[in-house]
Amino acid sequence: PEFHIDMHMRPLAAGEVLVNHPQACIALIDQALSDPQTPGWERAELQQMRRQQSQILPLMGPVYDQIMAELSDAGLIAIQAPGVFDSGSRYANFLNAVPGTTEDGTKYFLTNASSLKSLERAFQRFAQNLGVDRVDFLGAYGGGPSSLNASEYSLELAGGVDLGVVADPTQQP
Repeated sequence: PEFHIDMHMRPLAAGEVLVNHPQACIALIDQALSDPQTPGWERAELQQMRRQQSQILPLMGPVYDQIMAELSDAGLIAIQAPGVFDSGSRYANFLNAVPGTTEDGTKYFLTNASSLKSLERAFQRFAQNLGVDRVDFLGAYGGGPSSLNASEYSLELAGGVDLGVVADPTQQP
């Protein structure tokens, strides 16, 4: 779907892969819109994101379905996930992330922050339903009705939390 595969797919646990899908994005946006804590400016951004997802669903939905089928054919569990959002004025991407497990067994998911806190809360519930214990949103500095936070600005420049490189601390440079 785009030149950064890690913006649209993310391994979650052994044999599980989250795959961005417009249908899952719409469902997450609807949850955020139903959150009574969502202020008016967020609702406007979310409604624009929902319109954008509805427009790309007929075109990109089958592409993501094919990706999920290929992953399933390869023996992996493909999970339809809400990951990539665009309102025209700000981006959110929850799949450009670093998942892991701590030594005590806590499953964590480090991902990009959004100024749309209701969208973050909805994604946190989504991840927790998949067994993730802790979701941390990085780059939340700044942001609001008329400005981007650090993560949103980074995403605007095609960057995010995961650069696609995982360092092994046991290896010498």
